Amino acid sequence: MRQPRTLAATVLSAILVLAAARPSPGQSAWQPIAPEEKAMTDCPQQPGAPAVYLWREVLTDENERQISVHYRLKVLTPAGKEQANIEIPFAKGSSKVQGLKARVVQPDGRSEEFNGQVFEKTAIRAGGLKIKVMTFALPDVDVGSIIEYRYKLVPDEGRGASKRAMAALEESLGTTGRPEEGGIDTAAGVLFFPVDVWDIQEDLFTCKARFAYAPSDEIENLFGLAGLRMRLIWVFNRLKDAKPERKKGQVELALENIPALETEEFMPPKNSQRMEVRLFYLEGRFDSFDKYWEEESGNWQKGAEKFMRKAGDAAAEAKRVTAGIEDPLQKLRALYARAQEIKNLSYDKTLTSRRREELKIKDNGNVADVLKRGYGLRSDITRSFAAMARAAGFEAKVVRVSRRDNKFFDRNLGGLYDQFDAELAMVKVSGEDKLFDPATPFCPVGMVHWSCAGSVCLVPAEEPPLFLTTPVYPPDTALIQREIALALDAGGGLAGTVTVTFLGQEALARRVKHIGDDEAEVKKDFETEMAELLPAESKVVLKTLENIDNNKDSVVAHFDIELPGLATMAGDRTLLPVSPLLGSRRHPFRHARRTFPIYFPYPYREFDDIVVTLPEGMRAETVPAARKKTLESFGFNLVCAPEDGGKLHVQRDLVVKKSFFPADQHKTVKAFFDEITAGDEELIVLTAVKK
Repeated sequence: MRQPRTLAATVLSAILVLAAARPSPGQSAWQPIAPEEKAMTDCPQQPGAPAVYLWREVLTDENERQISVHYRLKVLTPAGKEQANIEIPFAKGSSKVQGLKARVVQPDGRSEEFNGQVFEKTAIRAGGLKIKVMTFALPDVDVGSIIEYRYKLVPDEGRGASKRAMAALEESLGTTGRPEEGGIDTAAGVLFFPVDVWDIQEDLFTCKARFAYAPSDEIENLFGLAGLRMRLIWVFNRLKDAKPERKKGQVELALENIPALETEEFMPPKNSQRMEVRLFYLEGRFDSFDKYWEEESGNWQKGAEKFMRKAGDAAAEAKRVTAGIEDPLQKLRALYARAQEIKNLSYDKTLTSRRREELKIKDNGNVADVLKRGYGLRSDITRSFAAMARAAGFEAKVVRVSRRDNKFFDRNLGGLYDQFDAELAMVKVSGEDKLFDPATPFCPVGMVHWSCAGSVCLVPAEEPPLFLTTPVYPPDTALIQREIALALDAGGGLAGTVTVTFLGQEALARRVKHIGDDEAEVKKDFETEMAELLPAESKVVLKTLENIDNNKDSVVAHFDIELPGLATMAGDRTLLPVSPLLGSRRHPFRHARRTFPIYFPYPYREFDDIVVTLPEGMRAETVPAARKKTLESFGFNLVCAPEDGGKLHVQRDLVVKKSFFPADQHKTVKAFFDEITAGDEELIVLTAVKK
């Protein structure tokens, strides 16, 4: 069960700590179970649901310096008993869980208070951020049981908490430090300040829910001290009937019959599909978000230009690395390689705040600092590359891009640094603007990470902010090639080797994923990925892995595999599937109905070259006819043919040309992948050679 996303995480905790502590009112006794709750045995709106939320409540009250959370749910099937394992995340050092109460109400009406052990574990640790999870298990939960628990998130006023909270608040207000992707000048102030997010949908159906946000004078006072005139407003997504309202000094929303947010294969980021409400403060003089984007982007641009204007030795460095190179693109390659030599702090998983102090790492204030110190965050590296490109005579600037791996850009919502959360360099080459991504480790020159391709880009301009769409790369720039050499034994098993070559985005994704991972972890991940392509009983061993930590064109993995019992006997004949790639990942769309759009990360291509050596004295009697399917968005070819020397040669070529398909195209997409599966499962008939 998830903690509500409230007040930009640590910022709320910061404000809570900074304000004077007040005693929390005592919690009332449990409310009685209603007759209809006792009688419920199934969820009519979601038949067969394992459990259902009877009541959910999240109340953020800044006057009382607390977030109150209350859940009541009913277990409807044996699978629903998993709901007895409760997890409550919180930001260590900023907030803590207080007043935890839980109980189980049995089907016969007996109420049992929870008095068991509560544990803490670390869920996320990145830099100075530590997300802990309070976890406990409720006993004696069965079908028909009602689980109820409540707690409060309050300031952590332990030793050093106030100092950490102040640092978090100041960073969010732009008064110290910078966001990872380059903040505005401190003099520009804050134009947009998020305070609460109500996740209306959960993974279970909700009968009734209530959300509320009660502001206090502390935030307004802080804004006033900064010379800002902010007003509290909100936007909502996918709400059909009820809307948030102001009531008695707070914003409230009461809802009934909230559908579960189901998980579907290849769905867009959940944050873009969820029913939600976002509350935030917006600078009072803006009457539209167009004006907000115009001013906010202008402030960012001023900060970026100031950072690059103080470039120090950028001109000398550009001259040094491009000495003797005449071709413009080759010059940029040399400058790009130099930028990627800068130590990238954004991907250092060990760099906690304490470690930064030990290493005496400082925030870079300009390009000169970056080149002198030899380290920087993502934006530092991108801006340094752009500055060196300018010094070498190119027209270059920095643009902001919305990474689409965890959200989609919403023009009617503020938050430049949350929505446009990456910076790229735009350089004019031979009269054409090209994007460069030097801050993504191992990213080849001329390519950007897939999350920044086909996304919204904010380009500095004299007129109001210019929103563009970044280019989408063709399938061949995300290519997986497999060379599979297998031998069939007399028992129907196959064994041999697989060499997988990952190119373009496929190589980049795996390199970035495994930065800082140990060899055993990398080996396990690659073996798991290969095993998911093969039948369930297969054995996979990674023998060697090449180029996982460098900039070469490809990552290459070599496997030994065994596929027991893949071939079956049918009288005096042996039946063998045309492809050994029959694992769970080969059939991604199993359900007939679809709620959400289909969202592949990027267009891609897979090419498989499979050679099977048959036992001596065996030949192919019949092989499946060639398959060829060419559609606007897809392509698939499958050819199987006998070869001299008792071998079978199979070639598979799958091309996905688009990454986004509306839900109403699900049948077409599913039919295509069904045909691929059918092709892979077609049988080759083998027979003994007559002497």
